[in-house]
Amino acid sequence: MASKNIEMEDCEESNILECEHSYERLNMGNELTLSWKQWLKFLLLTLTVCLVFSGLVLAITYSALHAELRVNMEKTYEVLMTTQNCSATETNALTSGKEKEETLKKPAFLARLKPRTDSVTLRSNSVVKFNAITTNIGSGYDSNTGVFTVPLNGTYEFAVNFVKGNKTQWLELQLMKNNRRIVRGHAAYDTYSSGSLQVILELEEGDRIYVLQPRSSGDLYGHDYTMFSGHFI
Repeated sequence: MASKNIEMEDCEESNILECEHSYERLNMGNELTLSWKQWLKFLLLTLTVCLVFSGLVLAITYSALHAELRVNMEKTYEVLMTTQNCSATETNALTSGKEKEETLKKPAFLARLKPRTDSVTLRSNSVVKFNAITTNIGSGYDSNTGVFTVPLNGTYEFAVNFVKGNKTQWLELQLMKNNRRIVRGHAAYDTYSSGSLQVILELEEGDRIYVLQPRSSGDLYGHDYTMFSGHFI
């Protein structure tokens, strides 16, 4: 009976030890399970933070690139518009210059004194009006005023040939530029004596060239003997 009790006690102690070992193993398993879950949560949290940070970096980078791209596009547009405007201006200038050159070509004129009587009496300081136009390329010469208005910048040559119609006095003619005498010539006292003027001038558009009789009076012989000409060189 005593032996049986001892065996029962040993069995109970063995069961208790086995239960304790099982409990310890269970606790260790629970600790391992808890530690794994914590690491998984930490890993997921880290990944989430990294993703959020990466998203912020991408958003900032995209915003900066977009702003820079917009600035570059605006600059490129301004350059293109400036280039286009310059090209349009140059094209218009070339077209205008070409049209003007084609229209005017090389200005030239020839006008003669062709009065109804043999001679024309000129008053003091009067402009000689050569009234018969033979050539007037560029329409620079006006027979109503006797003035050639320069239509195009450049170098011009002018010539005046004249015959005096009165033998009682000599005759002087002057070639004028904008109210300033450039050259002058005269014909002697004899009837039908002649004189001439010739000059080369560098002129600008709008300059006025004409022939002036500066004396108190004078007679010019017409019938195509007296003429005024000029042309662009």
